Amino acid sequence: MTSNITYSVGHPEVCDVQDVYALCTRACLAVSEEYSQEDLLDQVDSLFYSEDYSKKILLLALADGVPVGCLGGIKIPTHFLYGDRLVMEQVLWVDEEYRNTRAANRLIKAYEKWAREIGATHIMLSDIHGDEKLQRVYKKKGYSLMETSFVKELN
Repeated sequence: MTSNITYSVGHPEVCDVQDVYALCTRACLAVSEEYSQEDLLDQVDSLFYSEDYSKKILLLALADGVPVGCLGGIKIPTHFLYGDRLVMEQVLWVDEEYRNTRAANRLIKAYEKWAREIGATHIMLSDIHGDEKLQRVYKKKGYSLMETSFVKELN
């Protein structure tokens, strides 16, 4: 593992888009063996090539210029509780070998800074697998459990 980790706090123009796709593919595979490569590319493109960074962002943790973690999110246009003041995480991932480097903490801190700058009053982060370590990170940073979601695939 390389200890030379830097954090980009804006547009991920500093690295190759293929590196970001590879990182997001690792994140998707960790969640499910069955994911659509096309949907993944659309999601990453929507964050990577945004024309309006006041509504969406992709932050990267880089080790020697290569992405090893990311946090991407969007400002929700309307939400039943928070109106247009909520930002919601679309992807949060740190490669396993970099999980004890404070990469997730730094990504979340940069994400919170961006959210404040665009006028958000609330941030929603998710935990897909009930990861107790991730939940401790969230709670330590002042987040509280809000809801549990159930998903059904429509065929």
